[in-house]
Amino acid sequence: MAAVSPADGYVKFVYDGQSIEKVVLGQRSTGIGFTADDLIGRHPGSIFLDADRRETLIALMGEDGYRLAGDVISVGSGLKIQGDWVAEDGFNRRLASRNRGAVAINRTDGRVVVAVWTDEVGLQIWGDIGGGVPEAIESVLRSH
Repeated sequence: MAAVSPADGYVKFVYDGQSIEKVVLGQRSTGIGFTADDLIGRHPGSIFLDADRRETLIALMGEDGYRLAGDVISVGSGLKIQGDWVAEDGFNRRLASRNRGAVAINRTDGRVVVAVWTDEVGLQIWGDIGGGVPEAIESVLRSH
């Protein structure tokens, strides 16, 4: 099953007759294409679960930012077209109520923008928003 933290990928539980052990299996490829339009309708948090996107996102955000964004963008609707972007925002009920995040992929040049607001750290933005800000990113900017 999917791990609580997308950066961990998947987990399994092994019962040996006496105890249950949680084993982290890691991420795997989802097989989803790499264009923004390939992601339409997908859950925004699924981007952080896909092994094929991990390296690119960590290069953009660093490991800590990658883990944070994946954890925060846990609940949300499917990614949708927002102007020149495919984007969506999300949140995580397990975290503080004001925590919110969004991911956006530019349909023309493939740029990725991730914004996260947490009570602990405040606002963090990774990527180049140039050329207009999609509604999903704006919602995070307004959330604090």
